[in-house]
Amino acid sequence: MFFHCVTILGFDTPDTRVAVHSVAGTSVYGVFAAKMLIVRDRSLPGWALPAAGLTMASILALLWLTSSLWYFTNVRFGF
Repeated sequence: MFFHCVTILGFDTPDTRVAVHSVAGTSVYGVFAAKMLIVRDRSLPGWALPAAGLTMASILALLWLTSSLWYFTNVRFGF
């Protein structure tokens, strides 16, 4: 999925939905890396890991809203 979206299609901004989807998809990897660093570092406050998890869940929901939900509500199926 990542290979297809980033390397074949690339970062594109023809309209607002695609721009938001591109930025959110790019930020997934930064948030994931930060979350993994938070898991390894015990000196951070206790709220850091849940905040990183909530951020990751919010970004994944945004990606779903800008891709799958848009597709299923705008594409007409032939059956």
